[in-house]
Amino acid sequence: YPNRNSIQPSLSAARSFLGASSSSTSGASVIFAKLIANWTSALFYVVAEVYSSVSVGILFWQYANDVVSVTQAKRFYPL
Repeated sequence: YPNRNSIQPSLSAARSFLGASSSSTSGASVIFAKLIANWTSALFYVVAEVYSSVSVGILFWQYANDVVSVTQAKRFYPL
């Protein structure tokens, strides 16, 4: 990661931003500091989970549109 230092803050910078002491090793502020310090990895995993859920839904509705005719769809999917 060539530009990691320019887009991700260090752990100590994230802790100071959140007001967490550097000696504490547990608590919500320490967890959020670690998330902020590694936000690119956290964002990747969140997007990967959302993408898989959305793509399965889209594949289901594409299959349903292929199998069911328009007149049957009006009866089966009343919107």
